[in-house]
Amino acid sequence: MLARRTLGRIASQPSVLGAAPSNARNMATLREIELRLKSVRNIEKITKSMKMIASTKLAKAQRAMLAGKEYGVANSEVSQHAPAENVGKHKLFIVISSDKGLCGGIHSSVSKATRRAFVDKESPVDEDSPIMVIGDKSKAQLSRALPHNLQLSFNQIGRDIPTFADAAGVADLVLRSGVKYDSIVIVYNKFVSAISYEPATVEIETADLLKESPGFRAYEMEDDVTKDLFEFSFANAIYAALVEGHACEQSARRNAMDNASKNASDMINRLQMQYNRGRQAAITNELVDIITGASALLPRWCGETSKSHLVSNYIAIMSFLVGPVSGVLVAGGVYYGFSTMIQTKTEQHRSDLHKLSRRLVDASANIPAPKPASERIAHRPFLSMLQSRWNTQLESCLPECYSLGSESHRMG
Repeated sequence: MLARRTLGRIASQPSVLGAAPSNARNMATLREIELRLKSVRNIEKITKSMKMIASTKLAKAQRAMLAGKEYGVANSEVSQHAPAENVGKHKLFIVISSDKGLCGGIHSSVSKATRRAFVDKESPVDEDSPIMVIGDKSKAQLSRALPHNLQLSFNQIGRDIPTFADAAGVADLVLRSGVKYDSIVIVYNKFVSAISYEPATVEIETADLLKESPGFRAYEMEDDVTKDLFEFSFANAIYAALVEGHACEQSARRNAMDNASKNASDMINRLQMQYNRGRQAAITNELVDIITGASALLPRWCGETSKSHLVSNYIAIMSFLVGPVSGVLVAGGVYYGFSTMIQTKTEQHRSDLHKLSRRLVDASANIPAPKPASERIAHRPFLSMLQSRWNTQLESCLPECYSLGSESHRMG
């Protein structure tokens, strides 16, 4: 019972201000369109500002990327001259992304590349291979797809241009985490151009693989040489991937904000057109109401005001509503229509008056001619009867005749 009363009270409450009435057939009112236009314009300002900021950051990120690629080139040369043999399937995946969004599908690309690596049959990987993620965006995606493989995550890295100190800190934490692996695979976004990127992977050989490779076995060296080389090459590879991924992120953010600004402009144009059409329809309906009311009161005005004064007043009203030129045209057309209507009414009243006059003439023709005095004296009852008939017909016709005559005089 209490629930019914509550529902009834909610249903009886007035509608929210600005909401469309029940008979509006889900069409937006002018107030709703105006509010939406304002919000879309604000969003357009934000996206344009973010595009300008991303363009500025992209230039700095590209310079840092060119400097950081040198570290990656050195690592690749070492791998080419000392290829590893008998690499195991238990690999450590390090996925590089960032903490920020609004940059398209740049985070999804590295997450998809990681998932594809687990199902790739050409280079099989153990299902329990560990994953470490740099950035909260890819962490959220991989925690849904591969929750049991996620071992470690990093954030607050790459908010500005990455440095080698950031990469060295990440490498040190990974090496001290105690996770077992045969090799390390870094998944990152490769910078192709200012408008495109693609996911890429780079594999880092561990200290044991470097020590057992043919290129290092040919020389006598201490045990710590391959270990130090592995740690340094691992930090270099992370730094090169970080700076390249940062450049891809800024490029993708600039493109995304550019597309968002264009979509906002298109939406503003559509909403402005819809708002103008609704406003014009409302003005037209108001003009129709005004003209209808004026047409109902025009016969009464004609008896009190001259036609020139009426036309001047009507032109002033129309000019205030729709502008001076349109007001004169609308008022002239309406006055011409009203004049035609008045003329037609006047002719109709004259025709009715003529018909009443003919009725009077016909009634008088039916009265017999007067007789001599001698006969009139003899037939006084008959004369009194004729006089009463004449008075009755005259009383029935004269009021209508007077009303039509005064109305025709008033009309014109």
